[in-house]
Amino acid sequence: MRFPAAKSFALIACLHLMGGHWFALQTVAWVGMFVENRREAPLTEALEKTFDGEHPCSLCCVVKKGLQEEGEKRPVELVSKVNAVLNPAVELPPPVSVALVYFETPGESSSIRLPLPSPPPWRA
Repeated sequence: MRFPAAKSFALIACLHLMGGHWFALQTVAWVGMFVENRREAPLTEALEKTFDGEHPCSLCCVVKKGLQEEGEKRPVELVSKVNAVLNPAVELPPPVSVALVYFETPGESSSIRLPLPSPPPWRA
């Protein structure tokens, strides 16, 4: 594999452009919340409390605020006109007709007789 660092950098850049950094931060927040909740409650309660949305941690609030701020940033709409100039239609001359010449074969094709193949030589 050539240039693994370049491929890794390209993957990280794509994830960042798609908002992967917020997903990573949210995942870290969920894991931290689950660990904290697991210390105080059984497994099912810890999972419910982590993902119910009613008990967000400080990192969850930061992620939510960051996502809202990114949503408010709208890209500048670029308006561009494409002025296409079409070439005039080119008229081609009509095709020249050529008489097709077929050569006749002497006799019918079914009348060709091939000799029978000779048997293979016997070896003793």
